[in-house]
Amino acid sequence: MFKRFKKTSVSDFVAGLSVAVVSIPEGIGFAMIVGVNPIYGLYTGVIATIIGASSTGSPLMIVTLTNTLAISAASVLTSTGNEGALGVLFMLTIMVGIFQLLMGIFKMGSVLRFISNGVMTGFVLGSALLVIIGQLENFTGYHVSAEYNNEFAKVRDILVNFPQFDTTTLLVGFATIGLVVLLQRMKQIEHSAYAIVLVIMTIFVALIDRISTEIVGDHMAIPSGLPEFVMPDFSAISILIIPAIAIALVGLIDAAGVMAVYGNKKSKKNGPSRDFIGQGLANAVGGFFGGMPAGGSFSRTALNVESGARSRMAGIFAGIITLGIILFFASFIELIPHATLAGILILIGINIILHLRPEIIAVWKTSQVSLIVMMVTFVATLLMPLYYAIFVGVALSLILYVFNTSMKVRLMQMRRTGEMRYTVSETDKELTSSDVTIVTPYGNIFFAVAGNIDHLVPSFDHAKNAVLIFRLREHKTLNSTAIKTMVDLAEELRSGSNRFILSGVSEILLEQLKRIGVDKQIGEENIFVATDTLLESTEKAWIEGQIYINNK
Repeated sequence: MFKRFKKTSVSDFVAGLSVAVVSIPEGIGFAMIVGVNPIYGLYTGVIATIIGASSTGSPLMIVTLTNTLAISAASVLTSTGNEGALGVLFMLTIMVGIFQLLMGIFKMGSVLRFISNGVMTGFVLGSALLVIIGQLENFTGYHVSAEYNNEFAKVRDILVNFPQFDTTTLLVGFATIGLVVLLQRMKQIEHSAYAIVLVIMTIFVALIDRISTEIVGDHMAIPSGLPEFVMPDFSAISILIIPAIAIALVGLIDAAGVMAVYGNKKSKKNGPSRDFIGQGLANAVGGFFGGMPAGGSFSRTALNVESGARSRMAGIFAGIITLGIILFFASFIELIPHATLAGILILIGINIILHLRPEIIAVWKTSQVSLIVMMVTFVATLLMPLYYAIFVGVALSLILYVFNTSMKVRLMQMRRTGEMRYTVSETDKELTSSDVTIVTPYGNIFFAVAGNIDHLVPSFDHAKNAVLIFRLREHKTLNSTAIKTMVDLAEELRSGSNRFILSGVSEILLEQLKRIGVDKQIGEENIFVATDTLLESTEKAWIEGQIYINNK
C-alpha cells in the first residue's frame, strides 16, 4: 500500500512540476494583459490552483488563469475607468467566485445551455485576437498614442508607424517565437517550451547591452514573500455586478469543456455543481490574497493528465511549486524582457485561433443562424467591453431562435381512418360544414407564435355546424397569448353556429385554464383531458363532435 502511495505521489509531483513550469510564463503574461504586477498572476497560480484542486469534483482539473478570463478582467478594469486598480480587480475576483458558488449550490448548470457553441467560439476567437493586438506594443517597442482607444485604430497606428519599431525589441520578440516553435517540435520538452525560452531569452538579454529593450523590472518590483491578505474595494460592487456575472459564466463554460473530457465520470455526485463550487471557492478566497479571476484551464489540465497525474494532489503540488518559485526566484522575474512575454502571448493567441479552426468550420457549416451569432459575437468582442459580448451573443441567439422557431411551427390535420386510427396531413383551407376537423400543432407555441395560430386554422367563414378539435397532447402548459387565441377561436366559432373543442389537455394545463376561468369561457364540456392511452381523449372528442352534428 505504501509503495502504491509512493508511486502515486511521485507521479503527481512530476505532473505538478510540469504544470507549474508552464503556469509561470503564462501567469506572468496574463497578469501583464490585465495591466497589473506579474506577482498577482503567480499568486493566482498558487491560491486558486491549490483550492481548486482540493475542492472541485474533477480531481485532475487545474483551476488557474486563462486567456479568456485575463482579457475579460482587463476589459472590465478599462471600461469602468479602473485600469490597474488592484482593489477593484480583487473585488471582481471575489464577486466572480460568489456567483460561481451560488450557481453550484443552486445547481444552475443548465444556465450554460443559453450560451451556444457559436457564441463561445466567436467570444474565444475575439479574445485571442485581442491578446495578439494587445501585445503588439511590447513586441515592436512602439507605443500607441493614448488618443486611440479602439483596437482597429491601435493596429492601424502601429502598422503606419512601422519605421519607429525598436529593432532590438523586435528581434527579441521574433527570437522568442522562433525558439518556442522549434522546441515544441521536440517531444521530450514540448510542454516546457515556454518556460525554457523564457529563461533563455531573459539570460540572453541580461548578458548583452539591451539598449531599449524593456524588462519587467523597469516598471515594477516583484515581491518575494508569501501572498498576503488584501482588502478589496467594496465601493466598486455596484459597477461590477454585471461584469462579474459575465466572467463567472465565461469561467464556467471554459471549465465545462474540461469536465466533458477530464471530469469524474464515475461519480454522479461530483458533477458540474461540485466543479462550480470548487471554482467559486478558488476565486472567492483567492481575491482576498491577491488573486485574479481563475477557471478550469483545458491546456493545463491536459498537460496535468498527460504528465501522469493520478489524483488531486498533482494540482496541489503545482501550486506549492509555483509558491517556491515566487519565494526564491522573484528577482529573476524582474529581468524578463517585455518582448519575450509579448512573443509568448502572441503565440498563445495564434495557437488558440488555430485550435479553433475545427469549431469555426463546424459552426460555418451547421447553419446560417450559428454563423451569424458567431460573427456578431466576434465583432462585439472587438468593439465593446468584452463581458458585454457574451450577453450580445446570447441575446442574438435567443432572438434568432425565436424567429427560427416561429417559422417552423405548423398546424397539421388529423384524419380519422377508423376507431382510434388517424393519419396526419396538411390542413384543409376551409372547415367543412357538418363535419369534424381535428388539428394539432407541431412546434413550440410561445408568445411570438401563438398570436398567429388563428391564421393557420382552416377558414370557417362559410362553415355551419362544423366542429374544430384542437389537440394539445404535446403541450403541458400554454402562455397567456396562446390561451387568449384559443378563447377567441371558441367565441368566433360559436358565433357562427360551430363548435370548438380541446383534446389531449394535460392535468397541469387544465388547472391553468381553471385558475384563470378559461374553462368556463371555452366550456367545460368542450375540454377533454388526456389519458395514458394515446388518442383516447381525441377519440372521445370526435364522438362528441359527431353527436353535436347529428343533433343539429
